[in-house]
Amino acid sequence: MNNWEMYCLRKCLTVPEGFVAPEDDNSSSMVLHKDGNSDSELDAELNFLRKKLADANTESEELQREITSLERQATYKSSLNSSITEVLKLYEDKSIQDNIEAIVKAIPKLHQKMKVMKRKKVEAMVGQNVRNVNFLRDRKRLAPGKGSSPSTEDIQEVNAAVKGLRQE
Repeated sequence: MNNWEMYCLRKCLTVPEGFVAPEDDNSSSMVLHKDGNSDSELDAELNFLRKKLADANTESEELQREITSLERQATYKSSLNSSITEVLKLYEDKSIQDNIEAIVKAIPKLHQKMKVMKRKKVEAMVGQNVRNVNFLRDRKRLAPGKGSSPSTEDIQEVNAAVKGLRQE
């Protein structure tokens, strides 16, 4: 191994000619002074950069809050728009409008039928009272409520009108 060590020292670990290593350890500080930067200047620049970074972080936080707020507003508006769209679809749906129109048309008919039934009921009650006042000769009295109920025909007409509404 001796030969190997000698070879390494002579060929691998030699300082090339023309290269001179500095003798003083303070040479690095002299280079800094030549550039015009001193420790106080570097500290001032470092403090300035720290302040700039803190300002950038503050602005980033504000922008993040604004983004979050805008996202919430967008979500609210999209849910509101979808709700409005659903309601508009219901109003635009022809079958619902047709059903509403049929109900609106049927209401006066039902009112008319109810008036007729009420008039017949009143007439039946008046007729019964007249008969009671005249004391029917054979003393037969109508069963209570017999003359005051609507006829089967009236009930069937109202029932048919209601069924017609259900089918539409």
